[in-house]
Amino acid sequence: MRFKIELQIDRMSGRVLPLNYQYELAAAVYRCMSRCDAEYAAWLHDNGFTDDERGGKRMKLFCFSNIRTPRFVVEADRLHIEGDRATFYLSFLPERSTEAFVKGAFADQVLEVGDRVSSVVFRVVDLTILPPLSHTVAVNDEGWAEGVFRTLSPVCVSRKNPQTGRADYLAPEAEGMAEALRNNLCQKYRFFYGKDYEGPMDFDFEVCGAVRKKRIAIKRFTPQETGVVGYNYAFRLRCSPELLDLAGDCGLGEKGSLGFGFIGTM
Repeated sequence: MRFKIELQIDRMSGRVLPLNYQYELAAAVYRCMSRCDAEYAAWLHDNGFTDDERGGKRMKLFCFSNIRTPRFVVEADRLHIEGDRATFYLSFLPERSTEAFVKGAFADQVLEVGDRVSSVVFRVVDLTILPPLSHTVAVNDEGWAEGVFRTLSPVCVSRKNPQTGRADYLAPEAEGMAEALRNNLCQKYRFFYGKDYEGPMDFDFEVCGAVRKKRIAIKRFTPQETGVVGYNYAFRLRCSPELLDLAGDCGLGEKGSLGFGFIGTM
């Protein structure tokens, strides 16, 4: 289930965000969820959905977009917001993502986002439910959903480097990208529903236009600081409506709960 969240900026708190704010926004989202349902938020943080048949790997099946504001100025590693309003998008798979739960977690709440250098205090002033992604594009006579989409937060796809043991982050034009994105969605399906996806496997993915690389710092200014790389771009996608809605609800690619992979229509 997908939501548009309208924000009012507290002028007294300042209007300067770090460019790398996704990790801090994720923490603010967790805090809002904890206020509504502390037990669920703790479980989601510590466990997520598990796939016991394949080694007990865990996934947190939600994602969110970048904070969007009509006017801003970038100076060094800071984003200066001009104006008093902003928006971001948030989506979950539907098990606990009822309208009542999300409104209880976020309506009239305050989100403080930033680091030790600068931060912004946002108040939630409106929350709107968005239609499933497959309802926003054409579905042909054969049942395939097809449309042009854009990333509203960077899409991350990684592959372990056998020589270094570290993650190599793949650009969207990389060989095998369509298969990697499809397999990731099938894995999310298995984590959530407890069974393999058995629907149509066709998955046509094509980048449209410019690609912008984005490195996100995680736990900045700490000894545990790491970096994750994603990419912003427009793309054409043709797949089953079921896989498209799964991408809309919990993100395309990896690390949705850290602010990667939220997509929308052009």
